[in-house]
Amino acid sequence: MNKNRLLKICALLLAAAMLLSFVGCGRPAQETPVDNSSDVSSSQTPTGSEPLDDDSFEPTSSDDDAAFAPAPESNSAGNGTAGSTTVTEEKVITTVEDAPYDAEKNPLKQGVNFSLFEMHNNVGYDHWIFQSKYYDALREKGFDHVRLPVDFFDYTNLNDAPNYPIDEEALRMIDTIINTALSAGLKIVLDFHHFGVLQKNYTVNREKYLKIWEQLSVHYQSYPSGLVFELINEPGNPNTVRNAPDPINPTRSMILQEEAIEIIRKTNPNRLIVHATKLNNAVSMLNETTLPDDDNIILSVHTYEPYTFTHQGTDWLSDEFSKTRPYDDDVRAELEAEFAQIAAFQERTGRPVWIGEFGVTNKADAQDRRKYAELINELSEKYKVGWCWFEFSTGFGIYNIEKDEWTADGVVDALTK
Repeated sequence: MNKNRLLKICALLLAAAMLLSFVGCGRPAQETPVDNSSDVSSSQTPTGSEPLDDDSFEPTSSDDDAAFAPAPESNSAGNGTAGSTTVTEEKVITTVEDAPYDAEKNPLKQGVNFSLFEMHNNVGYDHWIFQSKYYDALREKGFDHVRLPVDFFDYTNLNDAPNYPIDEEALRMIDTIINTALSAGLKIVLDFHHFGVLQKNYTVNREKYLKIWEQLSVHYQSYPSGLVFELINEPGNPNTVRNAPDPINPTRSMILQEEAIEIIRKTNPNRLIVHATKLNNAVSMLNETTLPDDDNIILSVHTYEPYTFTHQGTDWLSDEFSKTRPYDDDVRAELEAEFAQIAAFQERTGRPVWIGEFGVTNKADAQDRRKYAELINELSEKYKVGWCWFEFSTGFGIYNIEKDEWTADGVVDALTK
């Protein structure tokens, strides 16, 4: 091989080596795939939209949802507040502490329970609860919502596994009530109001409860957000679970509500959800209840303190309640203590609390009922707490259906003045 040919071969090899080096440098490095399937992050949680403007409430279609969703809550990264994360029962729950409380986050201001479907009732569409004039009357008095307690276990085929279908006619009746309330310019809280088998025999009935929420979530997913979902009523109520073989307890109550939220959020990412405290909707359980980091969840408590005053004259309790008890300084002090706990929780967490039930029986003195209502109004204004009186027209009622007028004791005016 002559010298010139050898030099040409060397030059070609050098050029090829340089070309391969250039191509290798220009190619992006291959990234190692990251598996995020097991991550649980608060950033995955849906947030709300603009604050609710009650005056612009026009329940026409699901496009109105943004107008009725509660205002978004700032997270700890955005406002400098301290956050905390709790891991319990394989669930990660993030809370925001010391966020400033904004009363506008709770669009439920003043409401009334429409009691009927929390027990199985064979009623027709001529029943007062289907008549729009009563919803109009509420709105005209200044109320902004109704709460509809329904024990869906009473209206579900619990033997038809695995779907456990809700009775179609019962669902049509509930649809009618919801549509009537929305058409009257009221929001409506659909309350899963159950004191039966789920509370007493938790394990074998848990899946039925979740299947019911799955059906409700799909059925109502296109409804405007004037429709609110309440997960459960008074979980672990002592009178219900006493001597029960497999009762719901505070830990189960929290897990069950978390599971229901996960189901609801699949089809209703921004709907307002009402979450019970971990035991019996008790005010004393506020600081023991941890909420998910979801701006469209509010906490519900019930207050009937003092019980011997609010339930005087009832015939389903002990003899102690057959006696009358007047409104006095002790009654006021107990109610003030309840509201103080609520206010402290709201200020500490920035999370709204809604009193889903309170009231006093119509066996109490008329003046005392009015004073009690005046105090509720005073304290709710002071601490910016929403509430819902229990209930419209029976033992604790504020409306006389037979006379077709508000009760003469002036309770409704005391509540809304």
